[in-house]
Amino acid sequence: HAGPVWQALLDRYCVAASLSLLPLTLSVCLSQLNTTTTTTTTTTTTTTTTPSPTDLDFGNNLVGVEGVRLIANSVMLPDGAPPCLRALRLNSASLGPAGAAELAAALKRSESKSLVTLHVSGNEMGSDGAAALAGAITKLSHTCHLRDLDFSGNEIGAEGWASLAMCFKTTTSITSLDLSCNPGATQGAKALAEVLPTLTTLRRFVVNDCRLGDAGAAILWGAMIHENEDVEEINMAGNDMVDAAGHTLAEALSGKKRLRKVNVSRNSLTQNSLNAVKTVL
Repeated sequence: HAGPVWQALLDRYCVAASLSLLPLTLSVCLSQLNTTTTTTTTTTTTTTTTPSPTDLDFGNNLVGVEGVRLIANSVMLPDGAPPCLRALRLNSASLGPAGAAELAAALKRSESKSLVTLHVSGNEMGSDGAAALAGAITKLSHTCHLRDLDFSGNEIGAEGWASLAMCFKTTTSITSLDLSCNPGATQGAKALAEVLPTLTTLRRFVVNDCRLGDAGAAILWGAMIHENEDVEEINMAGNDMVDAAGHTLAEALSGKKRLRKVNVSRNSLTQNSLNAVKTVL
């Protein structure tokens, strides 16, 4: 339903985004956004403003620190005007810890009232990058309602999990949370378990391949036993779960009337655990 001007920009934008973007390419692309052109004739003056995008995806490109800075200056902070960006996806964009910190600083400055989706998977930001973004999310929680967060595949350890858990205390509008492929282990699970009961809007929870072990998985399942009644999807595959977590899983699933999907594949659950789960499904 885009207008002809914006559609032309989209066509150009999609071609550029399909490349491995260098900062120069990204700069040329983004320079076409948020521009104002004034045309004067003998009788009238016409001002045309190119609309700012509401959904920006530069995933699988070499965005890096400089690219984040360009995106921030061109889209997130257009001439000091309030940004209208609703979804920002920078999956596998070569951010690293420094790029994550640059993005965090831009998000803090933006004071966005519209952002609902933030996907930054596969950027190897580590715990330091996660901590920086957690600070930005905490600040944004005062102005907007973030709902969809994807931090998967970033080598975030227990300290990073703790930082994210802290920011979730103020970001209570989350409906989808993906922390997969981050080695939070038992300590990370403990930090997250403290805030899980407060995320009453959570519908999709994904922590695949997080090295939780039986103890960590049991802690997370335990945190969901009496809360999160409206959750629809839980993914905890590949975490070395055995019977302790399996029985806690059975308790956690009880009463979840809207639950549609449970993924506990690639674990070591025995027949005893499966029987316990069967009784509540």
